[in-house]
Amino acid sequence: MKLRISKIWALGLVFLCLCLGQVETSTSIRGLISDPTGAAVPGARVTIRNVDTGEERSVTSDSGGAYAFPSIVPGTYDLTVTHPGF
Repeated sequence: MKLRISKIWALGLVFLCLCLGQVETSTSIRGLISDPTGAAVPGARVTIRNVDTGEERSVTSDSGGAYAFPSIVPGTYDLTVTHPGF
């Protein structure tokens, strides 16, 4: 009986360590693009580049000027916005 309880405790301890070892491995960047008057800028190309790895991703702002980069690796990024006429 004592050996069985020890196995249960050991299994519980392993499970607890696995749960505590979970870390956040992604984040997101979100924003709004607006012109100097405060009007939304739809169709702007937003590009992020991870400074450490050089990886780039691009999205286009929606009709309200919003953009999002979900599920990116935490780090330092350069962000560039381009739009015809700007």
